[in-house]
Amino acid sequence: MEILLEDILSVVNGWLIRGDKGARVCNISTDTRTLKRGDVFVALRGERFDGNTFLEQALAKGASGIIASDKHRVNKIKNKASRCWLFLVKDTLKALGDISALWRRKLPLENLTVIAGSAGKTTTKQMIASVVAERQDILVSYANYNNLIGVPLNLFRLNHTHRVAVLEIAMNEPGELYRLVRITRPTQGVLINIGTAHIGKFGSEDGLLQAKGELLDAISDGALLIYNSDCKLTKKLLAQKRVPNRTMTFGINSPADVMATDIKPRSPYGYRFTLTIGKEQVPTELSIFGQYNIENALCSACVLYTLGIGINEIAEGLKRFRAFSLRSEVEEVCGITFIKDCYNASSNSVILALKGLKEFCRGKGRSIAVLGDMREQGVFETRLHRQVGDVCVDAGIDVVITIGKSARIIAERVMERGGNSSYFKEPEEAVGFLTDIIHPGDTVLFKASRLLQFEQIIERFKQALMNRELAAGSTVRAK
Repeated sequence: MEILLEDILSVVNGWLIRGDKGARVCNISTDTRTLKRGDVFVALRGERFDGNTFLEQALAKGASGIIASDKHRVNKIKNKASRCWLFLVKDTLKALGDISALWRRKLPLENLTVIAGSAGKTTTKQMIASVVAERQDILVSYANYNNLIGVPLNLFRLNHTHRVAVLEIAMNEPGELYRLVRITRPTQGVLINIGTAHIGKFGSEDGLLQAKGELLDAISDGALLIYNSDCKLTKKLLAQKRVPNRTMTFGINSPADVMATDIKPRSPYGYRFTLTIGKEQVPTELSIFGQYNIENALCSACVLYTLGIGINEIAEGLKRFRAFSLRSEVEEVCGITFIKDCYNASSNSVILALKGLKEFCRGKGRSIAVLGDMREQGVFETRLHRQVGDVCVDAGIDVVITIGKSARIIAERVMERGGNSSYFKEPEEAVGFLTDIIHPGDTVLFKASRLLQFEQIIERFKQALMNRELAAGSTVRAK
């Protein structure tokens, strides 16, 4: 990127303490640990940190400019900043978004797609990336940079050679989605689905719908809306909101522009199906756990098709796609199959994963679910955890193990209904119990909110299994 400081001053309210309005801004950084000489440092404030405390470090590393909100700290470094301009604002997060919106307006983008929804955003984006990986004129957002900090940083990665951008956007509170859409000014908006993720922050289903509806409130009439024709809550939302003039749908059960038919399991896991786009049809397959990922594939196919990529190239790209870490990732250790799907966990995603687990285990060994708390459920916490317990029993999960205060509700509900369930306060206890009961041929699903750091539990369990196998081998040799 390259814009002038005077352009920034025209869109961001604040006070230029020192510096030349003609200074060039080529890169923005929000972290002094990765800041490079010549970068502009934006001092963000968060719950656990305050970037204003790192102004000295930014100067020492050669920042060409600093945007901060702490007047006292700015004045403290003013005399030291002979080669660095200083800009004082009330809200650095807003300033970051305003600057990224300015940069977005200066780009000759033909298409900018934003992907929103309760679940599947990152997987869908990664599926798109797997198809367009070799295309230099398309930028797909980095990692899960999908909030009011990450989205601007992704926009700053865009340059004048890019013609297309695909960005993931998310929300944690009312107003966030609206702001992100206004910053990005998309030509296409995608709503994968609406589930119960973060419902506790919005107080009710209607509150959640209104928050998701901010995509429709903020998007222009001339944009294309892509949505899931199978999602009941999405249909309910569309009946309440202004809808852009152009729409495109995807689905499995309801009629849609992009569909999957003739769905069949493939070995060792995944699915074969016929991809249909309009009147075109072609066979394809996915090597990924969980039928719900077919909807993500169809969503990605919608976006890719609008970018001018043909159905055959899309089908081949889906065949190449492999799951990323902790997102429907499958691994075999000591004859036991691990399904690692613990990047997030709303009740909808847990229920779909449980159904996928039982389908996966059909004709094989036992199905074992290791479940943790579903966070941000608010007043719905007890009801939704009990619902997951019901699904465990109804789906026929052989063993249910839960870790965490809220997850105990799942275990109690399973036991109430006569299922096999155990609850543990400490991860170490759960790992020991699981190691004792597991047999080769079993499949274990790990599913929990990211904050519970289930990846550490998985690594402990893997190590315990390998230690058990080594011990068994030593015993056989001794005999």
